[in-house]
Amino acid sequence: MHTYGALAGHLSPGGVEYSLTHLGESLREPFGRLYDWTVNHAEEIRAHQRDYDQRTGI
Repeated sequence: MHTYGALAGHLSPGGVEYSLTHLGESLREPFGRLYDWTVNHAEEIRAHQRDYDQRTGI
């Protein structure tokens, strides 16, 4: 994310401190929607993961 301009970092006494740039801030809404979608579909996602694991022997 730093390479793509979404994060800015600077050295501090405790290490590196990162913050979101304007570009990074613009990701809050789409990532929030993705998070909400994931939470709302978690049961179905887990069911598909179990089915896949059973079919592939994982």
